[in-house]
Amino acid sequence: MSNNLSLCSDRPCERDCLGFTSYINAINALIRDEHFETPFCVGVFGKWGSGKTSFMRLLKKNLLKKNLLEKPPPVKIVPVWFNPWRYDREEHLIIPFLKTLEHGIEKNAKGEGFKEIKDSLQKVSMKIGRVAAAFACGMDVKLKLGPAAEIHFDPSKSIKSAEETEKRRREEAAGVLKDFSSLYYDSMSQLKKAVEEKGFRIVVFIDDLDRCLPEKAVELLESMKLFFDIPGYLFVIGVDKEVVERGITWHYRHFENGSKDSTAVSAEDYLEKMIQLPIELPPIEPGKKRDFIQDLLKGQEAYAKHAKLIEKGIGENPRSLKRFVNLLLFTGMLANQLKERLLSENRDKKDSDSKEENLINRYFVPEFYIKWAIILFRFHDVYTKIRGNTGFLWELQNAARNGDAEDPSAAHLDRALKEVLSYGEKFPKDRWVIDHFKHLARVSDAGSKTPGAAPGYRRAMPNIGEMVKIPQGKFLYGDQKEEGKILYDYYIDAFPVTNRQYQAFMDDRQNHPVPGDWDKRKRVFPEGLEDHPVLDVSLEEVVEYCKWRSEKEGVEHRLPTEEEWEKAARGEDGREYPWGNDFDPEKCNSEESGIGQTTPVARYPDGASPYGVYDMAGNVWEWTDRKEGFGYVLRGGSWFRRSVYCRCVVRSLPGGRDDYVTGFRCVRT
Repeated sequence: MSNNLSLCSDRPCERDCLGFTSYINAINALIRDEHFETPFCVGVFGKWGSGKTSFMRLLKKNLLKKNLLEKPPPVKIVPVWFNPWRYDREEHLIIPFLKTLEHGIEKNAKGEGFKEIKDSLQKVSMKIGRVAAAFACGMDVKLKLGPAAEIHFDPSKSIKSAEETEKRRREEAAGVLKDFSSLYYDSMSQLKKAVEEKGFRIVVFIDDLDRCLPEKAVELLESMKLFFDIPGYLFVIGVDKEVVERGITWHYRHFENGSKDSTAVSAEDYLEKMIQLPIELPPIEPGKKRDFIQDLLKGQEAYAKHAKLIEKGIGENPRSLKRFVNLLLFTGMLANQLKERLLSENRDKKDSDSKEENLINRYFVPEFYIKWAIILFRFHDVYTKIRGNTGFLWELQNAARNGDAEDPSAAHLDRALKEVLSYGEKFPKDRWVIDHFKHLARVSDAGSKTPGAAPGYRRAMPNIGEMVKIPQGKFLYGDQKEEGKILYDYYIDAFPVTNRQYQAFMDDRQNHPVPGDWDKRKRVFPEGLEDHPVLDVSLEEVVEYCKWRSEKEGVEHRLPTEEEWEKAARGEDGREYPWGNDFDPEKCNSEESGIGQTTPVARYPDGASPYGVYDMAGNVWEWTDRKEGFGYVLRGGSWFRRSVYCRCVVRSLPGGRDDYVTGFRCVRT
């Protein structure tokens, strides 16, 4: 077994390891067909980590290769790659989009024809840039460019300029806006003429659209419509369909007022009108999946020979497979170091224990490292129970191996877990061995428990719906860690309110608005998300829920104040995160975790606050009640925000980019 820790990067595959070749060849032929009519849009749909970027990179590579092999090619292809997520902080994505297009054409093409295209793009970019300057001085600008495309420049995003600068810009902006439509149509006409006359085909790849904030993603889709009347342009968009559908629903949510069962703008219809060829990425073929695993484990033959076990235990998502292999190799490295230490300690004993040595050599091997890593990676709730009760592992193992007839509990076992626990040799019924395996899982937690944590930090996890008592007293508050004081005990929800909890409220209030990602006709949450936090709920909807819960439980429930929320999250010692001062992606669902969506509220037991309150960092932002003279604010960060936003002191204002991923929890006194 290699001692080198060679981890897998998250870079796209350079060669086809996932079985995409036939799809890529078909699209390649379509794009290169000189009789194929453009403009055209291809949607590459797939979940987070399913290989969308790899698919598009391979398609781009294939197109460039054909350009070189065919002399002359039937159609000159110019690929341009745009990653909108890189420009998510830009006020308007249309400007970096046009600049990237201009740069891509300059990089990949030479000749007079391309110069004309580049010049036209430059003109359009400059003119839209001048319109963007108009919004900077407070002009609310909405440009309707033909029947499809619309660009809206919102003054609420800008910072006010000095009075004299603002006046000058207003005068200039008024002139730009007066003739912008004619300037735009003139530039687009030039662009169309240049592409048609020279026989070019510009293929624009748009990657990571679903990583953008909802309003940014829809803004770019709207901007793309500028090109939908120009022959010679093809768009290939890689996206998680559900994420963008939710974004579109959020973007057009104001049209829903007064509508009971449907929205004025259907997310599905919106995408269907934009995308002429939807391609759902297939799951990895069984044979390809094992090949992919073995490729990831190249040079690690001791692990690679158990690729069948990994294939059974881990799902089809390529990125998840990469992340699992990294966890496995890291766990294996720690386990081998522990093995060497234990053997050395045993040999140094005056009366060395041959039984102990046999146990070490028999069970500290790759097969058991893989099984243990699968439990940690995919079945964290099972690991949590094993951590508190070693016998639970043996019970599961017996159920997996005895079958339904001999052990009825086997019927309730996850199929993948059943196959993992019935593979090869059994875990030994030796607590000493299992305790050392549990120690491996806790290594990353070493030192994470901050001194001064309140009793009960590691106590048993409460049930969803239960509340946790927060005692009165002093605590450190805010970035400056000023002394705060709450003069009463109060209770706060141990977890954010879940879809399952909110469903009971919705069933009682048939006229109440449906959360953004729910089925609006059936008025139910998405399948499988019952223990995920409810999200995209407005302040008014949250207040109604609190009133309903107060009636049901006979005691007043309300939103926590900022002080109540922060004390529950960080305890008395002013820590940065609920668990301590150092960020850990294994303790919350943030952008660094790489999950790309919400998770069950009890997913991170080690991310609890000193009082045993969970999910207060990441996953979803949470509403808090306002102070007198101040507006409402959101606390806690979310799954698409980086760790800096998940600190206990960070605040976000509603009415912007975070509304879509906002949930809540209740308090009572």
